[in-house]
Amino acid sequence: MKLLVTGAGGQFGSAFLAAATRHQVVGTYHGQPSPGGIQLDLSQPDRIAEAVRAARPDWIVHGAAWTDVDGCERDPAKAHAVNAAATGALAAAARVTGARMCYVSTDYVFDGLRGNYREEDATGPIQEYGRSKLQGEQLARSHLPDCVVARTSAVFAAGKRNFVTWLQGELRQGKAVRIVRDQRVNPTWAGDLAAQVLGLVEADATGTWHSAGASAMSRLEAAQAIAKAEGLDSTLITPVASADLGWLAKRPADTTLDVRKVAKVRPPMRFEEALRGMAA
Repeated sequence: MKLLVTGAGGQFGSAFLAAATRHQVVGTYHGQPSPGGIQLDLSQPDRIAEAVRAARPDWIVHGAAWTDVDGCERDPAKAHAVNAAATGALAAAARVTGARMCYVSTDYVFDGLRGNYREEDATGPIQEYGRSKLQGEQLARSHLPDCVVARTSAVFAAGKRNFVTWLQGELRQGKAVRIVRDQRVNPTWAGDLAAQVLGLVEADATGTWHSAGASAMSRLEAAQAIAKAEGLDSTLITPVASADLGWLAKRPADTTLDVRKVAKVRPPMRFEEALRGMAA
């Protein structure tokens, strides 16, 4: 099977390339492409169609996104162009070439008032990032009703900047950190997410799936688990409220995802297992 993966240099994209070795995979990169890759700026719809025509994939796995939540709040036009319009352009190109598509979306499409969201629950994003990703979902479905939407949460990977690697670095240097106690997520190792998405592609799935880690926990609980796993000083961690951190964009309080559906395809890892996987 031939797969076109956007954002191949990112956390998810690089993990997917490593997971999908039994297939023919072509990756797109925003910066300098690696050998065999395609340089692609998602803000240029004409280039998107051209890249899909050139690759002629069986599946497009769309993992590229602008995930800077506060950045999206400052520049909603860019957020829409990269996260929504580019997704629509990819789906339109997939329809023309006969490809299937999997769009990696986010738990931030929910308002966070309840948590343990199932795939069929009503969405209601409360910041520009979530709105742009939800628009991406809608545009993908409008062009490809049988597309896959894989919503994930709090992705982390070794060698990339994310909550896990940032916290590890700070604690190893003996620095005190403030971690929010009032935001709940499903921390998701990129390697586990890649395996889940690959499972959906190979199963020729359709529809919406919550593809995330198995552990629903607060950011504070995750930080304490990281400190324990690494043998680091957890007394350096100070619990705070989200409001204390001065974020520009609103963060939903509880966007934990019900992952029972995807578990039938690929059982998600619990957080402690995922941390060991990342360190291996």
